[in-house]
Amino acid sequence: MHVVVQFGRDTSVLSFDKNLSDLECIHSGSRHLLYRGERSGAAVVIKANAAPSVRADASLKQEYQILRDVHLPGIVKVFGLVDTGSGVGLAMEDLDGSDLTQAFQSAPFSVALFLNIAVQLAEALSRLHEARIIHCDIHPGNIVWNPESEIATLCD
Repeated sequence: MHVVVQFGRDTSVLSFDKNLSDLECIHSGSRHLLYRGERSGAAVVIKANAAPSVRADASLKQEYQILRDVHLPGIVKVFGLVDTGSGVGLAMEDLDGSDLTQAFQSAPFSVALFLNIAVQLAEALSRLHEARIIHCDIHPGNIVWNPESEIATLCD
């Protein structure tokens, strides 16, 4: 399967060995599905709409437009827009972690670890605000935690 990814005004083609439905689904929510794939040996996550529609596609396009030039620590990097076959998806870096909701359920966090995450998120939000971007949906499901690197990253 070839998926078309738009980088600014240029269009590149990402090749996946499998159809989107054959990729590993790492999140299935009411609004979005997240799939883990690979591009040129690098892991990527494809964010697709659970119920494709013109409005849902416009939302992902807007998210890409806002984030495409944002390269800040603690903020997920987006690579481009993807034709999923049933609508638009967003290709972004794979942070190799899980969302904080899952992380909280799997093991208790120490106070020191919790404060470490809180400081990282406060710094990421400060950087976003300096870039004149306001994140309107901050919750544990929109924060990826990588326990090996101990890095928290704001997504969605």
